[in-house]
Amino acid sequence: MDDTAKAQKIIQTAQESMPKVEQVVGNGKEMAAAADDFLTKNEDAFASMIPIVKQNLLLLKQTADTVSGLTNSLKDNSMNPESALQMSQALDEQLTNGINEIDRTIGMFTRINENMPNKPLTGVIQKLGDTKAKFEQQLSLVRKIEVPLKEGKQPNSQLISQLNQTSQQASELLNNILDRYDSEIAPNMTEGYKKLIQVAKDSVSVLNTAKEKLPDIKQILQDSAKAANFGHDRLKQLQQDLPNIEKKVHETVQKIQTVMPKVVQGVNAAANFFHNDFPKLEPKIHKAADFVRNDLPGVENDIRQVAELIRTKLPEVEDATHKIANLVRNDLPNLEKAVKNAANKVRKFNNEENLGDIIELLKNDINKESDFLANPVLLKEHKVFPIPNYGSANSPFYTTLSLWVGALLLISLLRVDVENRESFYSPYHEYFGRFLTFATIGLFQALIVTLGDLFLLKAYVADKVPFILSGIFISFVFMSIVYTLVSIFGNVGKGLAIILLVLQISGSGGTFPIQVTPPFFRAINPFLPFTYAINLMRETVGGMVHDLVIHNILFLLLFLIIGFALGILLKKPLAKHTEKIAELAKKSKLIH
Repeated sequence: MDDTAKAQKIIQTAQESMPKVEQVVGNGKEMAAAADDFLTKNEDAFASMIPIVKQNLLLLKQTADTVSGLTNSLKDNSMNPESALQMSQALDEQLTNGINEIDRTIGMFTRINENMPNKPLTGVIQKLGDTKAKFEQQLSLVRKIEVPLKEGKQPNSQLISQLNQTSQQASELLNNILDRYDSEIAPNMTEGYKKLIQVAKDSVSVLNTAKEKLPDIKQILQDSAKAANFGHDRLKQLQQDLPNIEKKVHETVQKIQTVMPKVVQGVNAAANFFHNDFPKLEPKIHKAADFVRNDLPGVENDIRQVAELIRTKLPEVEDATHKIANLVRNDLPNLEKAVKNAANKVRKFNNEENLGDIIELLKNDINKESDFLANPVLLKEHKVFPIPNYGSANSPFYTTLSLWVGALLLISLLRVDVENRESFYSPYHEYFGRFLTFATIGLFQALIVTLGDLFLLKAYVADKVPFILSGIFISFVFMSIVYTLVSIFGNVGKGLAIILLVLQISGSGGTFPIQVTPPFFRAINPFLPFTYAINLMRETVGGMVHDLVIHNILFLLLFLIIGFALGILLKKPLAKHTEKIAELAKKSKLIH
């Protein structure tokens, strides 16, 4: 009786759980079916996200480099506050978008990482978190710098240095990630996508199987409930009738003698029932044995029916009840957990990443969108003064350098003084007379250099005749400067000419913009002859702008006048000192 009651309770609990199971499986099946359809149609699209993620990382690095460029311009004061403000406001928006993109990338990597056994993307996720922190610091510093720029003032140098350092750190972090992207990150992303898709498909399979088996499970529960109720009712009825049976046994003990064979047959048929499942009834059955042997056909029929029921139906009911109990106790929690996990993953994915938006994104042309992100602005170049090759573009600098070096070599080879000067010539005669010799040779040097550029090196020159005439004029100016230094100061003047050459190579802006050089060279740039000589030659090579040509010629004339003025003013007063220094140098037998 107790066993059948327990079975009824277990079956009733299972039946009460069935609607919940059906609802869970039904809802999970619908979501899983939608996910399976999405994954089947768009499985290849997940792989195409790998190059887009890399492209976005490159754009993030470009943003960090742009911030570094802004700080360099602010340090050099080469950008006015209005332009710097416009650039900082554009960077504000780029940094904000970059922080959002890093969040999305971290979320994507985290979901992929959770589905992989060794969590290979943990380090990358940590580096992306550090990068996000650097971008947030950059955004905060850029907004602080915008305050003085709006007032037309230069920002605090400490803020600029801090922003420069933070942008470089962010760029280094992104460089580290990009260096590992193709060899480590991309393969792990591919493996993670495959595992995620397989988990989703396995969840769909589990839900489909559960959906198919639910009707069978439900029917088994209904059959088991009916069988348990039937057995419980008959046993309860039998238990209620036993006192009356005992009374009748005593009253009719004599009558049962005539029907003993039939009673024995009935007792034997009920033996299994009394021996296995109802030991408590056995003493009472023995007491009723005499009654059964003599007369109780009604009782015999009842006992035979109960025995038949116990022998044929109750084991099946018990077996089915145990199966249902095991299902409810063991399999149902796992099934419910699997269904909940699958539903939660689909629901979480749907909440965090809108399936509709992703489908719309995957329908677009990914290559075109990637190209747009890489090059959001299309620049159209119109070259006003085109120069076809790099060598021709550098010919102004090297031609100017050759003319100065030629003047130095000529001064080293020829004397600037004369013998018996005191008898025939004054210092001014000596100065101008020797200069004519040097100027004549310098003219031929200029012709050789400029014509060699045109006909031997085949350099591109837009205005050939002005190119040659400019070379002659520059040679004349350079010769006057170098000759004056040596004529006044002797060997010391040669050293000064060489020092001036070294300074002009770095400070003239001949090979790269002067704006990117250190402050010292930017400061001396306007005072160097090379600056105006190179600019004059550039006008003839690329195409002349007459205002710039006149500007450069006037400054070269100024250097020519300064050279002659120094020669006239200092030649005579310093002549004796120069001679003494020359004599001492000759006596040392080290300098001629």
